[in-house]
Formats: sequence, C-alpha cells, structure tokens
Amino acid sequence: MSAGGTQNLKTIKKKKGREKTLEEIVQELNFPELTVGDIKLKIKTTTTRYTAELAGVIKSERNNENKPLSCFSDSATKLLIQEKIEK
Repeated sequence: MSAGGTQNLKTIKKKKGREKTLEEIVQELNFPELTVGDIKLKIKTTTTRYTAELAGVIKSERNNENKPLSCFSDSATKLLIQEKIEK
C-alpha cells in the first residue's frame, strides 16, 4: 500500500471513530429528535463563537482595553490570550 493509501486509511478510521463518538453523545443525551448533525452543528457554532470572541479579546488587549470573554473565561483561555498577545 502506498503512503497516500495509508494516510487515507488513517483518516477514515478517525472519521469512523468521530462518528461513533457523536452517536454515543446522541444516545447519552436521549432527546427524541436529536441527531448527529445537530451535535456537529452545535460544536461548529460553539467553536466559531469562541474563535470570534477570542479574536476580539486579543485585539482589545493589544489596544490596552479590557474586554472579558462572555462565557469562555477559564484559565486555559487566559493563557492562550497571553500567548497570542506576546506574538
């Protein structure tokens, strides 16, 4: 099998594992109309919102303003902000 074929196999395995995990989340939450697509959309929405808010905080920090993140104020986020500002 070529290197490209091996890479594709790894990607497929990861995708299958990811799908299985999402299906487990749906089963665990036990909402009748909840789908894997709903979970994927929620993850994407949360990631997009976090990224946008983080960019705003970094910008305000660079301008010596104080703009806290609305709902993402854990210590890991604070460390990430410091790293981005120092660059």
